[in-house]
Amino acid sequence: MLSLSAEAGTAKTVRGVRSYCVPHYYHSKTGPLAAARKLSKSCKDITYTQVCRGFKSIAAVKEALAAAAKISSIKTILFVTGDHASKSDISIFDLLRAVDRKRFKKAAAIVFTRKNEAARIVKKIGAGATEFYTQPVFPGNAGALVNVLQKLPHNVRCSVRIGVMIPFSAAACRRIAKEKPGFISGKTLVERLAAAERKSPEAAYAETAKIAKEAMALAGELAEKNPRVTGVHLFGLTGRTFGKGKNMTRVTAGQLLRRILH
Repeated sequence: MLSLSAEAGTAKTVRGVRSYCVPHYYHSKTGPLAAARKLSKSCKDITYTQVCRGFKSIAAVKEALAAAAKISSIKTILFVTGDHASKSDISIFDLLRAVDRKRFKKAAAIVFTRKNEAARIVKKIGAGATEFYTQPVFPGNAGALVNVLQKLPHNVRCSVRIGVMIPFSAAACRRIAKEKPGFISGKTLVERLAAAERKSPEAAYAETAKIAKEAMALAGELAEKNPRVTGVHLFGLTGRTFGKGKNMTRVTAGQLLRRILH
């Protein structure tokens, strides 16, 4: 069975999910370090995201990671280029080489819709990465991920967590697709969500869970064919509100996860 991890939108944990990844968003109001401290009270396996953005030297990176090292629950550092990376003078490979491998495991991202991604993965592994997180997988882009994984040399060792997105509203998904074209694949997902939202809050809830279930099934199929795939990483595992007014339906993150898994 694939292990489950989730992006930590809040400091709340959900039964069945043992590890969490604290993101580092460009417009986030809460700093990732503060979020990691709160999360560490209830989770002992945290992946902390470190972006290239804003750093001008390796010394500055090491200083930033020294603060993360004080939180014992942080076991892994996920290094990503991040949005607005032009504001940095160092690369993702510089970041990977800078971390203390005795203190942290090194992780990196797989953007499988990007050209020459297999070569980038090999280079990241050469810089010390042992774990990888992919962008969300959908029926329309799963073939691209398969192609990238098949191009990796047999002697290259790493573990891969496949991204599974629990979609937000149709409007939110449209915005994400516009900001990050490779993150949400195709127009079908938005159309399905919009159609369900027009029916009822319960229909929107059911369609949201169904889309996530389909991605979970895809992840399972990929794991059967590729031993490097060891887990699933959930994007969007938070409490939700479907609909408005009297017909509004509220669900917790735990309820949402149970509906997806069963």
